[in-house]
Amino acid sequence: MIPLRLVRPTLCALFLAWATAVWALPVSPEALPDLEGWTSLSAPKTTPITTPSGDKGTWVQRDYRNAQGDRIHAEWLAGPLVADWKAPQPGIRGNDAPLGFGATYQTSEWKGCLAILEARPHLGLSLTLSLPGSGVLTLESPTADEASLNALGERILNRP
Repeated sequence: MIPLRLVRPTLCALFLAWATAVWALPVSPEALPDLEGWTSLSAPKTTPITTPSGDKGTWVQRDYRNAQGDRIHAEWLAGPLVADWKAPQPGIRGNDAPLGFGATYQTSEWKGCLAILEARPHLGLSLTLSLPGSGVLTLESPTADEASLNALGERILNRP
């Protein structure tokens, strides 16, 4: 029988190795695919995130248009660079006063993810989702409403 004092550290080490490997998985262009009901305005643009200290992940960008004609820019970052990032706890509301440009934000839970919805008067809405094990997905639009950002986020995350 293996002593319990050896089992716990071994299991912890195995879990940490697995978690590190999962976070290090690069996101591919398929992360932002063609979606039924949405017009793809560009092919996915994939950029490796590298630094002198090594590979830090992948950044994928793509533009979509909804049926109302609103353009929505999607960005998905994955890898060690964003592995520890998460949105603040749900229920926070604030603004960038007195030095900002009138932006307001609120944090919430969205489909099991922590989320930040930011409204900027001159730039529009932004929805940022902290996706456990997958990175960070941001959807931005100068004209789309919150429902459109939510709908695109749901289509990206729940595709077959």
